[in-house]
Amino acid sequence: MTLLVRHPPPYPTESAFGYLLRLSAVNGYSTPWSLCMLAGLRQHEVRTAGFDAEKLAQLGNRPFKEVGGLGFSATPDHPRWARLLGHPIVPAELNLNHTSFCPQCVQEKGYVEAHWHLRLMVVCPIHLRPVLSKCPVCNRTMTWYRPGLLECSCGRNLLQDDRADLRRDEVGVLEALRCKVLSEAPDEERLRGFPVRDLIALDLRSLVAIVRVLGKYRAIADGCRDLNNLPYIVTAASRVLADWPANFEALLRDLGAGPLSEKNGAVGKQFNGVYRALTKNRAITRGHGEFLKAAFVDFAFNHWGHGYIDRKLAKAGPPVDSRFMMLSDFAARAGVQARTAARWLKAGVLPAERIQCGRSSRIIVEASAPEVIMKSPGKIMHTRAVGKATGIPVSVLVLLRRSGTFEVKHLPKGYPGWHERDVAAFCSRLFAAPVASVADEPVKLGDVMKNPHLSPGIKADLLERLASGKMAGAVTGGDKPSNMLIASEAYTRFLIETRSSDMGNSLSSVEAAQRLHCDRGAVAGLVAMGCVRGVKTPLGLRIAGDSVTEFAGQYVSLAFHASRLGTSTRALMRRYQRNGTESLNVPVRRKAGPQPFVKIADIHADHGQLQKCDF
Repeated sequence: MTLLVRHPPPYPTESAFGYLLRLSAVNGYSTPWSLCMLAGLRQHEVRTAGFDAEKLAQLGNRPFKEVGGLGFSATPDHPRWARLLGHPIVPAELNLNHTSFCPQCVQEKGYVEAHWHLRLMVVCPIHLRPVLSKCPVCNRTMTWYRPGLLECSCGRNLLQDDRADLRRDEVGVLEALRCKVLSEAPDEERLRGFPVRDLIALDLRSLVAIVRVLGKYRAIADGCRDLNNLPYIVTAASRVLADWPANFEALLRDLGAGPLSEKNGAVGKQFNGVYRALTKNRAITRGHGEFLKAAFVDFAFNHWGHGYIDRKLAKAGPPVDSRFMMLSDFAARAGVQARTAARWLKAGVLPAERIQCGRSSRIIVEASAPEVIMKSPGKIMHTRAVGKATGIPVSVLVLLRRSGTFEVKHLPKGYPGWHERDVAAFCSRLFAAPVASVADEPVKLGDVMKNPHLSPGIKADLLERLASGKMAGAVTGGDKPSNMLIASEAYTRFLIETRSSDMGNSLSSVEAAQRLHCDRGAVAGLVAMGCVRGVKTPLGLRIAGDSVTEFAGQYVSLAFHASRLGTSTRALMRRYQRNGTESLNVPVRRKAGPQPFVKIADIHADHGQLQKCDF
């Protein structure tokens, strides 16, 4: 064999045809065909995956171990396959007759890398530019048989080509392909949002197949008719894999909402095309697409809700707490009978959808709706048992649960009893109250709960303040809430603030007497006669402020009226008795006689107008 003058070594990631072209250029040949003739390479050998790398090694006077890895010949166990830098690949995915590459990459590295043999490499993931496949001047399809790496057969310098930039998220999948072929670690910045670990774990054959499947079905969902448009397939696949798995779920929703999609039955049947293409595809090595299967199962259980999940699909993915399930499965998980779940469904507690399955139908329940709470494992306690364990009266517990202070998170709605986890969570909230220094004579929470003079509402309000952290307390021995201590000053302040809770804006007896200009003891008599509204509290009688205002607008104390007129009460009483004016005699505590009140309207009728009196 005639040896060449120059014998440059090949780069580990160089293309075999790129090395042949570089070898031809450094030795002054105008086309690599002359080297092929010298090496004894026939035309059918050069144009197929059966390229003989041994002849190329002899031609370049290099050891076969340097050049052998650049060949495309298949391994003995897969004779119909090809190789790309040692990665098994389907020969149809390789572009051997023509070439497309990024001129900037070739200029920076000084050689053509092997990943440009992939048909899917239509964009440079580094420089974000479409590849060069035709000469901008002569418009001929670019081949390997030209004078130099960056020179066309027409003499055009291929580096001077200007093209528009693309977005990085549109070609992120090509970065994964490039790193897989060259066995390089991926750039995290270029693959931000992509399932990097899952993509790198795939072999080259599986990765190419997944890109084609995702791009094809994204194009179908977008209404694209040309499914052989490789630039569109690549960008579509990148859109699906970006922001994983949100965009994959969006693809499935778009396919499910399409006019040709199956609207009823099992989820696997509704998405049979894309599901089988991802899980039953022979081009995807077994076990290499588990992340796609897991994402599909998660979509079926937690995001779709318009089809039932059959047992075969449920076994395909890992166990998940599904959002959508059949009514029977929901009853089993909730720990209730099927008729109880059906009653909840009829009452509108469970959001559900009826799916037609042939002649029959199935009910799909949304188990993770905010109003649906599943039964958790644990002990279910009776109300009295909870009261005994916490020291809180049953009536107070009922109010706490009704108001939401006692949160029910481990029992379904309407399920009787109290879950031990909910009880423990409520006690923990009480114990987490801010700790303050306890006074000399603290008030024990258990004694407050036993006080018969306090209403259940006041007791529930006290516990609500402790649980929400609005009131400080201290915990003593034991873990029962009844053992908590509250400073007497804080407890007294609480009673003062909440004593009007049963009547709104209330007044004490002294405040009501000041507004009515009467004796303090007459206030209780007015309450007894029903003239004003009042209620007895542990701190005394409380009078409704609106009833006091209403009574003061109709009646006035005779003693106050006499003092304003500059006369005595007896004289004014005799005058009204002669005129037939009736008075309201209110009994007064600790006094023999009542205190009279007269209507303001009668006073005006008797005097015409009162110039000296201001009511």
